[in-house]
Amino acid sequence: MNFKKLAAISLCALGAAAFGLSACGDEVSEYLDKMVSSADRATTVVAQVTLTDGGVTVYTLERRIEVDVATRTASVSDSKTVLSENFETVTTSTTVSVENVTGKTIVGLKLSGGLTASYEIADGALSCTVPKDKITEALSRQVSASSDMTLSVGFENGNMTKAEYSYVNSSSRTVSVTVTYGY
Repeated sequence: MNFKKLAAISLCALGAAAFGLSACGDEVSEYLDKMVSSADRATTVVAQVTLTDGGVTVYTLERRIEVDVATRTASVSDSKTVLSENFETVTTSTTVSVENVTGKTIVGLKLSGGLTASYEIADGALSCTVPKDKITEALSRQVSASSDMTLSVGFENGNMTKAEYSYVNSSSRTVSVTVTYGY
């Protein structure tokens, strides 16, 4: 798969952290609409993905997405750092352009029906738990998790400002994702 396609697909997986929570009730469906609407207005999305093993960071990805809301195009820049078995770090960077960027593609992740074990919306913020056997469906990619995933989404002045989720994978490594949105 070429990098351009991978970047477009991962716009959904990383830029996200807002979800298609449709069948969880009217309150959550309304929250989803608010998230997609907010993502439609975002001009900058920064995702930080960290993989830690025993407290040591072994992988980081920083993805910066600059969106031209008038043309619905985006520049996607990635910087990846991997810690090798010899404890040497290797960093690579790439940038691609992506077309047809919408709030829905930025949101990207999904939860529907019984994908959440619990959720709460309080003071404009969403927090929920996704059972470990439902994470693959929620993230729309194959995940082998040994823990449930926790998710939180925050809004300020009507705009989604931050989303965070984390879980432990089957290799006992913690996967943490933080996404911030600028307008």
